Amino acid sequence: MNPFALSPHTTQKGFTGMQVMLLLLATVIITAGVSFLVIRTYIFPKPFTPVTLNDKETQKLEIKLRQLGWQGDSQMHAKSATQELTPEPYRESDAKRQLTFSEKEVNSIIGRSPDFCSSGSDRFF
Repeated sequence: MNPFALSPHTTQKGFTGMQVMLLLLATVIITAGVSFLVIRTYIFPKPFTPVTLNDKETQKLEIKLRQLGWQGDSQMHAKSATQELTPEPYRESDAKRQLTFSEKEVNSIIGRSPDFCSSGSDRFF
């Protein structure tokens, strides 16, 4: 008697050929979908559209930027055209050191100066 021969009472274990093909097809479809989303979202993102702030929001943003030591647009152009730069001694106050920017304010800052996005984006995290 051959020990490797299938007896009529033995059932086959494992997946059938059709089940394997369906699993492979599902894996390919899921992988293609995830790859498409990753490529569309991270490799080729939509272009940035700058945000415009109203007058009240602009004033609030200018105050926050001055607290950080950055000059606003109106002050920057006036100072650079009329005054020379002079060194000043370093001073530090015991003021509150945490500022919170809304998403709209950050988008407005980036819209004003697109190079800020590459140099300062890590400062917000």
